[in-house]
Amino acid sequence: MSVSKTRSRGAHPGTNSVRRAAGGKQTARPQARGPNRAARRRGETGPSWRRSALVLGAIVAVVGVGVTVQALRASHGASSMVRPAFAAANGAVTEGTSSAAVTVTEYGDFQCPHCRALQQTVGPTIRKLVADGTIRFSYVPMAFLGNESDLASNAAYCSGSGSFWAYHDYLFAHQAPENSGALTTQTLTSFGSAVGVSSPGFASCIENGTYLPFVQHVTDLASQAGVNQTPTLFIGGAPAPSSAYTAAGFAAAVRAAAGG
Repeated sequence: MSVSKTRSRGAHPGTNSVRRAAGGKQTARPQARGPNRAARRRGETGPSWRRSALVLGAIVAVVGVGVTVQALRASHGASSMVRPAFAAANGAVTEGTSSAAVTVTEYGDFQCPHCRALQQTVGPTIRKLVADGTIRFSYVPMAFLGNESDLASNAAYCSGSGSFWAYHDYLFAHQAPENSGALTTQTLTSFGSAVGVSSPGFASCIENGTYLPFVQHVTDLASQAGVNQTPTLFIGGAPAPSSAYTAAGFAAAVRAAAGG
């Protein structure tokens, strides 16, 4: 299984640029480190039995990783993917009237610090424009940054249609460093209590990873569609300009998309 993730400045300032192989988990791309050229040359010209042993060891390691990954997927029921009833086929959760002049879609990761910054700076403008019927807003929870991204997205779906947006906001407001171990089952469940999640199956949904296969599916679909950084905004069906990642710029981009 070949998997890679890169981080760099994207098309707009302050984003995580990422890439994920279809169906796989992402890991940090290793830095180009190791022995110097002379040492590498010495290794290449060493005894053939040593090279054979290294190759055999590498094959065994790869097989072991493959078995582990498949076991993890099986434990989350990948063969019977479940989609939340309130989410679209691409994973989007939507708010606002269908008659709104402009549609806006955000692809984000609950662990992404730039997504949190967008929520803090542009989020109030988004909520206002949704409330006054100007825009119809969709959020697609992605899992680019690691295991805790998967867990957070699963928990957000578990919160249900009535609590999704409150849970979405709470996750960003209480964001911890990525993959720090902060997003445990207990913590994610307590977040639900904090925002008033009333679904009786909420805790078991988190514990069982009910929507984890769907989260992985959503992330792969977005990657295949060319979304390679978070946050990514589409306004009126077109990629948002870099200026739209500020409150004033976002409002201006919406006005332009509405023909005003």
